[in-house]
Formats: sequence, structure tokens, C-alpha cells
Amino acid sequence: KPTEKIFMSYEEICPQREKNATQPCQWASAVNVRNRYIYVAQPALSRVLVVDIRAQKVLQSIGVDPLPAKLAYDKSHDQVWVLSWGDVHKSQPSLQVITEASAGQDQHLIRTPFAGVDDFFIPPTNLIINHIRFGFIFNKSDPAVHKVDLETLMPLKTIGLHHHGCVPQAMAHTHLGGYFFIQCRQDSPA
Repeated sequence: KPTEKIFMSYEEICPQREKNATQPCQWASAVNVRNRYIYVAQPALSRVLVVDIRAQKVLQSIGVDPLPAKLAYDKSHDQVWVLSWGDVHKSQPSLQVITEASAGQDQHLIRTPFAGVDDFFIPPTNLIINHIRFGFIFNKSDPAVHKVDLETLMPLKTIGLHHHGCVPQAMAHTHLGGYFFIQCRQDSPA
């Protein structure tokens, strides 16, 4: 319910802006953390809510950079990655990481050193591959993919795509053979 309170802070889930006004709830991305918690972004309120699935209660809100738009769960390191746009024009994007996500409380929010992040990709785990060491970041208008150590959150390598005229838009990974596939933007300059 929009008027329900967050357990740890007593904030409203969807705060009322004006008296007698309806309470709009704006939601963005959500991720399931070990079938115990759901982390869900509220862009207009610059926060991520932590929902306890079993208790069906919102436990807490975590303040993040303005306009959180995409969440991803890194199961190997128990962290939730938060991509925020900064504003509606995506002019000040940032990437933050919530550590110890499966604890449900007392998590730490880490600001990554990456500027101008347009998107990121963390390969999924499966029954055979249950630990992922690297993630990838794409920057705005940058014909490159930046390989990141998921444990230290530090850049490891930049893979230049300038000679291919490719500004990355999305990635996919196949565990069989370990191949990565990069989708380029349609409007990429050749």
C-alpha cells in the first residue's frame, strides 16, 4: 500500500506530495536477491527499497544518486549494482554498488570510480559456472568496453572498438566457449 511505512525509518513507501492528493508510486528496475529480498528502485525519490519477501514488508530505503534506473544482482559477490541517470537527460550518470545485499540490512553503498557510465553487463551464473569474476561497463559515446574486477570494483582493461566503428549498446555471454557478444548502436559513426 502507498501509505505503508518502511520498517526501519517509518518513511512512507510513496510519500504524499500535497494534502488530499493521490500518492504516485514510480518504480524502475527490481532484482531478486537469493529469493529472500527484492531490491527495487524508486527513481523520483532517489532511493532503493529493500523488501523482505517472506515478511512481505519493506525493511529499509537506501539513498542513492538521483534517478536510479537499472539494478543488477551480482550473485558471486552478493552485491546489487545501481545505475543512476542523474537527471532525465542522462547527463550525470553514476554507478554505485550495494554490498552484502543478502543480509537485508547494514549494507554498504560504494561509489564506483567510473564516469559517464551508459550501461553495464554482469554475466549471469548458472549450475556449472557459479562464480563470475568480471563485469563490463560501456561509457556514453565511447567506442570501448571496460572490463571491471567485480571484487575490487577496479578497472582492469579497456577493449577498444574504434576500429570497428562500434559504440556498445548491450552484451551477452555464452558459458559454452566463454564468448562475449557486443551489440553496437545503430547510430554509431563508422
